[in-house]
Amino acid sequence: MGSGHGFTSSSIRFNLPENEWADCHELWPGGSRILVDLLPAPEGEEWKGAVFYVNRSGNPRISSVEFSGFCIDGLHFTEDGSEEANPENTYTIG
Repeated sequence: MGSGHGFTSSSIRFNLPENEWADCHELWPGGSRILVDLLPAPEGEEWKGAVFYVNRSGNPRISSVEFSGFCIDGLHFTEDGSEEANPENTYTIG
């Protein structure tokens, strides 16, 4: 059984031509959204740009962490230089 709310994935929305949006059951999934708008982290400090950051010093070490009750979907991408017409369809891996 799934959980969460909403029907249409943001990634599906951004892969539909805008002239087809009117036929979508809903344009944005769910009713609650969180925008995490962080500046890129300086080299070697990737953790400063993390939405979730778990750290523990000492023993025993953390062997697992569970985030429950929410879904991360519809990530936002910015222009990556690929000349894709819609920056939401772009991302750089690695």
